[in-house]
Amino acid sequence: MCGLPYSGKSTYATAMAQKNNYKFISIDEIREKKGFFWGGKEATTDEWASIFSEADNQITKSLKNGVTVIYDSTNQDRWSRDRLRQLAKDANCNSEVIFIDTPFDVILKRRMGNKKNSARSHIPDHLFDATVQSFERPNAEEGATSVVS
Repeated sequence: MCGLPYSGKSTYATAMAQKNNYKFISIDEIREKKGFFWGGKEATTDEWASIFSEADNQITKSLKNGVTVIYDSTNQDRWSRDRLRQLAKDANCNSEVIFIDTPFDVILKRRMGNKKNSARSHIPDHLFDATVQSFERPNAEEGATSVVS
C-alpha cells in the first residue's frame, strides 16, 4: 500500500486481505503492540527501525511460506517501496504497489473527522505535516496501480 495518512489505505487493505485471504501486516498494529501511540509515547529513530524490522521479518516469513501479504503502511518514498520490492524478490515473489490516490481536501476532511473520533489515534500535526512534505507519489516506472478513494 502507498498513500498519505487518512487516504483510506487501511480500509482498502483490510477489505482486500479479507476478501482474498491475504495476510494483513500493518505498521500501525506493530507500532502499537510495541507501546507507541500517536499523541502519546512516540517512537525514537531507533525504535522506528525496530518497528520496520519487525514488519520486514513478518513479510519475509510469510512470503517464504507461500502466503500472499498486503502491507499497510504509508510507504511514502521510492526508497521504501524499492526496499519492499527487494524483500519480495529475495523471497522469489512478485510485488505490486497499490497507491491510494485521495484528493488532499478529502484527506483533510477525514483527518478532522478522525480528530473528533476516539476509535482511532490521531496523527499529531508535526508528523502529519512532515509526511505530507516528504511524500513521493509513485511514478510510471514503478508500475503502481492507482485507486481513488
